[in-house]
Amino acid sequence: MMKSPSKPPRSAPECPDLAWARPYFDQNQAKWQELARVNPRSPEYNLAGLRAGTSRLHAIEASELGPVDGLDVLHLQCHFGVDSLILAQHGARVTALDFAPRAIATARALAGELGLDARFVEGNLYDAPTLIADRFDLVFVSWGALIWLPDIVEWARVVAHFVRPGGRFYLAEGHPAAAIIDDEQPRELPWPMISSTARCHARLTARKAMSLGPSPWPSAAAMSGFTRSAMW
Repeated sequence: MMKSPSKPPRSAPECPDLAWARPYFDQNQAKWQELARVNPRSPEYNLAGLRAGTSRLHAIEASELGPVDGLDVLHLQCHFGVDSLILAQHGARVTALDFAPRAIATARALAGELGLDARFVEGNLYDAPTLIADRFDLVFVSWGALIWLPDIVEWARVVAHFVRPGGRFYLAEGHPAAAIIDDEQPRELPWPMISSTARCHARLTARKAMSLGPSPWPSAAAMSGFTRSAMW
């Protein structure tokens, strides 16, 4: 968890020149368009539980986030919005962004069906400051988000732009390399690449990286003005 310093409101950062990454963006978006067609039918995403109001965030996220009732929350890289809508079911006012049109269409349909306070915005992550005008109490990113980023420093600047003074940025993430120690236990994560053992290993590694500083994303977050909270 990262906390924003108490500073005056920020103007939108200049959109980085990522023209070199356009072929990558196009290929990646096409893949996520296809996944947005397939994943709503997967038990990993448990739409039946979402519709019944029984779905929860992963235990790691739920225990660390605490209550979100009444908070303005921005969910970046939201896919088709399952976690966004779970946060809304727990009382958050949610704005969420993804770059796959099919994912956003599915998320909007689910929000309308369930009558939830959630707004879904279609667009590239790096363009988010030009697409979303608000600031938020909590910016939320989770599981399988960082691996797709061509520029992690600019990503951190986008995140920092949206956090209100005194607000929080929450990231729960694993590393694909953790799959090399995968076991045969039932898979617990919404990200099916990592089992419970691998998840614990990845999380401990992330905590160690936060203390020692060699990992790129804490450095990127620090460059964007965040400070570490006590949990680290």
